[in-house]
Amino acid sequence: MLYNKETILASLSPDALFRNITLYDVTDSTNTRLKESIAVGDAGHGDVMIAGRQTAGRGRRGRSFYSGEGGLYLSAALEPGISPEELTILTPAAAVAVCRTADAIFPGSDTAIKWVNDVQYNRLKVCGILTECVFRGGEAYAVIGIGVNLFAPEEGFPEELAGIAGSLCRGSISSVGKTEAARIANAFAARLLRELEEVCRHVMAGILSFREEYISRCVTLGRKVDVHPAVGSGVSFTGIAAGLDDRLRLIVRLPDGSETAVGTGEATLHGSGRE
Repeated sequence: MLYNKETILASLSPDALFRNITLYDVTDSTNTRLKESIAVGDAGHGDVMIAGRQTAGRGRRGRSFYSGEGGLYLSAALEPGISPEELTILTPAAAVAVCRTADAIFPGSDTAIKWVNDVQYNRLKVCGILTECVFRGGEAYAVIGIGVNLFAPEEGFPEELAGIAGSLCRGSISSVGKTEAARIANAFAARLLRELEEVCRHVMAGILSFREEYISRCVTLGRKVDVHPAVGSGVSFTGIAAGLDDRLRLIVRLPDGSETAVGTGEATLHGSGRE
């Protein structure tokens, strides 16, 4: 297994928010496991689950999320004290945390964000983020799920992801070497937990300190996009990604010149065939 709890904890401060870590070599979905644990009272604010591989990783709009060996699959729980509607801000916050971590662990990676939840490197998707809400006793908890392709799969990505998915490290675990791969993976996990804590604390305080950084990294802005609202909340439409509002909702300019704000769902770059 790439990940070692004590190695990760050694890089965190004693009062770090995300210190209560559960590790899995393989699990179905860290988001599923953490949500279930919260619901029965076995997990709560600040708890983290990390896996080296998932058998049933989940993405947005009910899609499966490729979760092969060589990735970091991490879910973190928050009782943020904000409304369920405001929980959507945690997704772009987490995207900035991933970019900061990638740029620190892989200098020169110069990562970018495709609104709202994809992190890209060399125009390929290297990370997806899924923030979900779970209730216990009338209290809403946020579960932030982050899947990062750290190393290239030994057998390559599945055919359907060719030209879409990539990894932060060009080599596989075997080509890099297990010892070095473990060092990189644990350093990445620890740095991500620190960066995630910083942006989450700002969200909980009502401060979007990362907004300008998100905007500067967002490759969606100014592009023609096909917008796919959250399942059950509307029909797809096409427009120009004109900007982001103060809640980091995507402002889309429609063909008639009017504008609409999209807070959830996806915006596929028009004609790219990519999500």
